[in-house]
Amino acid sequence: EAISIALATAYYHLGFQTLADQVRSSVKHHPGNKWMFAEVNHPEDHPRKIHETLLQEEEKDNGQQQRRVLQERTPVRMDLSHCGWSDIFFLGMDFPEGARVLNVSVDLAVHKRHDAPMPPIDTFLRVIDEPVLVLKSIDLKAEVTLTMVSEVFDFAKDYLGLLRAG
Repeated sequence: EAISIALATAYYHLGFQTLADQVRSSVKHHPGNKWMFAEVNHPEDHPRKIHETLLQEEEKDNGQQQRRVLQERTPVRMDLSHCGWSDIFFLGMDFPEGARVLNVSVDLAVHKRHDAPMPPIDTFLRVIDEPVLVLKSIDLKAEVTLTMVSEVFDFAKDYLGLLRAG
């Protein structure tokens, strides 16, 4: 019995390690993802940069100087299955001709309040002079200030886990 338990545990961990290795290999070898694996010893070496127009200050109506704000509106992605995404990766690797994914994105509107459906996710980016990331949710009336990169990946810490994951 002990050998069976040991083998089951080993295969369990091997399955997850195999998935991690396949995802890492797939992501690493896609040309559009090369920037994620570049060696970075200094922030200036990072291949992703904030566009210079977002660093320029402009005068607001109240006379104060503030940097520009980038706004991105996006629909919500719906998963039409109950099993999430991870199963399609194995299916695509082992049986690519049978792997199919249906992506659906959704805009929302409230009847008699909105003239037309619109993307429900509204994201704003403004560069500030502090090394922090501030996440705010208007509908949840919640805000968090992240000071460490590890906090970005702590999805269960508070109600803003979906903002971190997005």
